[in-house]
Amino acid sequence: MMHLFLDIDGVLNRYYLNLGCIIIQGTPERWRSCIGMDRYLVDNLNSVLDTVEMKIVISSSWMYNKNTLRALKHFGFTHLDKIVGGTYKRLSGRGNQIIEYLDEHGINDFVIVDDEVNDIVGDHESVTNEVRNRLSPYVLKTNMYQGLTEDKCIELLNLIGEDNEKTKRIQPD
Repeated sequence: MMHLFLDIDGVLNRYYLNLGCIIIQGTPERWRSCIGMDRYLVDNLNSVLDTVEMKIVISSSWMYNKNTLRALKHFGFTHLDKIVGGTYKRLSGRGNQIIEYLDEHGINDFVIVDDEVNDIVGDHESVTNEVRNRLSPYVLKTNMYQGLTEDKCIELLNLIGEDNEKTKRIQPD
C-alpha cells in the first residue's frame, strides 16, 4: 500500500511576504487558534486521494497539535480514515524521522510532499548521503507560496506512477 508523508504548512496552506517577513496564511478563516488551511489546496489533495488508494502519515509540526484532525475536517478534508500516524521528533531531521517510520512499519511504497525539503534530502546537517539517496526519488517539493496546486497534483500522480487517465481527472476543464 502506498503511503503519503504529508507536510501541511506550504502544502495545504500558503506563505506570503508582508513587509519583508514570511507569514503563513491558510484562509481568512481561522479555526480554534490554528493558522488554517486553504480549502482549494485541501480539495486538491482530496482529488488525489479520490483517485489513488494511499495511507497518510503526517510529517509536519502539525503532528503535535491535538486539533489537527479536527482542523483538517473543518477545512474540507474528506479522507481522515486514511491517516495512520505521524513522524515524531525522536531523531533530528524529518528525513531521519521518515526513514525510521518506513523501517518500523516495513513500508516500501511511499511519496513525500513537502515545501521545505532541506532536512529530508537537502544539505541539513542531519541528512546523510544514505538518507538523501533513499528518499530523493520519492519527494515532491511544493512552492511555499502556492502549495499543492493542480499542477503539483499531476506531478504527484506521475511520481507514484498513476496513468494519464487518472491525471486527466485532476485537471480543470
